[in-house]
Amino acid sequence: MFGGITMGSDKAPMKGIWLYEGVKYKDQIVKIEIATEESEMVRKFFHNYKEKLKEMFEQLDIFITIAEVKTL
Repeated sequence: MFGGITMGSDKAPMKGIWLYEGVKYKDQIVKIEIATEESEMVRKFFHNYKEKLKEMFEQLDIFITIAEVKTL
């Protein structure tokens, strides 16, 4: 949909630990960056895709952020 994607980390996959209702969980984390224009269509796409990812990976939540990027 966006024509390109960047994935990676210093150690792929990264590892995370978190607590939920007193239980400690360990995760393998992959960071993915996608650069695209800001639009309502893009927001809707990622909102819907987040729900698909949560179901696919059996997660309570998936951390997705939006940041403005300016290129030189």
